[in-house]
Amino acid sequence: MSEFIIYASLVASILSLGYCLYIYRMRRKYTKENDKASITGQRKRLENQIYSLNEILLGDPERLFDNTKLLLQFPDKDLSINSVIPNHSFYKDLGIDLGNVKVKDKTVFCLMPFHKSFDKTYLTIKDACQSNGYECYRSDTPYNPGKLLNQIVQLILDSQLIVAVLDGKNPNVFYEIGLAHSIGKTVILIANMSNVKDIPFDLRSDRLLLYSNPKDLKNKLSNILGTIHYV
Repeated sequence: MSEFIIYASLVASILSLGYCLYIYRMRRKYTKENDKASITGQRKRLENQIYSLNEILLGDPERLFDNTKLLLQFPDKDLSINSVIPNHSFYKDLGIDLGNVKVKDKTVFCLMPFHKSFDKTYLTIKDACQSNGYECYRSDTPYNPGKLLNQIVQLILDSQLIVAVLDGKNPNVFYEIGLAHSIGKTVILIANMSNVKDIPFDLRSDRLLLYSNPKDLKNKLSNILGTIHYV
């Protein structure tokens, strides 16, 4: 009889311990799920707040640019020119020999959509460059027959400075900006204030020049070109 009582007590103890472990694990799982749900909810709320604030901040870009100065602008610091070109098979596939690349002094290559609506913007950029002793051109000036990508990459390599127009959200321009960044070129991004909301988040950098009209663009770009030094 005593052995039965001992056996029953042992079984009861094991069952009690198992039950306690089960309750503990269930509570822990429940707590983790609650924590995960709470974190997910907080993240969604924060993201919604960020997007809402972003819409408010960018709702009136001209007021934001002129008064609050919260929108990222071109920094009041000198730019440096980097002439180092990395070696990569990508260029070999295009038939470009990096060993023969010679960066031309005081040259600016302009990346922008090929549309007549941007001709005035290009002429303004070119005027600002020439006023500061820079030669400015884009891939259609002068025109050369052959594969366009090869020509664009070669022009990016040969130029000291890149100016890229973000207006129009042109995918070709974005791709060319990526090429210029990968090479290590100094890139000045420009956009009209009215198109601020269309600028991809990754390109809202400290080298973003916002302008309101052609005269404003020429003045701001001229000021930037005047601060560049060479290393």
